[in-house]
Amino acid sequence: MKKLIVLVASILMVAGSSFAMDMNIGLKGLVGADNSGVSGTVIGGGVDLNIDLYKGLGLMFGSNISTAKIATTDEGLSVTNDLCINIPVMAWYNLDFSHFGLGAGAGLDCSVTSNFKMALAAALNLKWHINNQFSLVLGANGVLDCLPTLAKKQNESSSTYNFVSSDFSHNALNCTLGLEYKLGL
Repeated sequence: MKKLIVLVASILMVAGSSFAMDMNIGLKGLVGADNSGVSGTVIGGGVDLNIDLYKGLGLMFGSNISTAKIATTDEGLSVTNDLCINIPVMAWYNLDFSHFGLGAGAGLDCSVTSNFKMALAAALNLKWHINNQFSLVLGANGVLDCLPTLAKKQNESSSTYNFVSSDFSHNALNCTLGLEYKLGL
């Protein structure tokens, strides 16, 4: 986790030294589905950081944190605690019009559940600019678990790490609604 924080900080410092850069930070709620075990609808939230480096082309760092799954059972509505943290890092393109904006990107996702998984990620956002600083953002993002998983095997005095082929156990599709703030740089 420390290496990830240092990597993000380094990228932000490099991006901050470039000219004509825009940076947006957003808070969002999410609802969606994944196939990671418990059936139902996931709910949660997250934070996005969108860096526009050159004429709409940039990077999107995100966090999609699902905290629970809601499902219907024979007894009624069931809420299951199910914490899953997805951290997508995507190449991103922003297309802005006067009152609306459109953004799309693709990249890699780091999923932190009981195991550490890497996956492919893609997203699409539609923005409505409320004023010069705030935008309402409606989005969709997906995760495709098709890359090998780093698995740990604990022996008495040592640990062994191996890459195992993907079991496609964490494919997800989420819809998001949030508010984005444009930082003045």
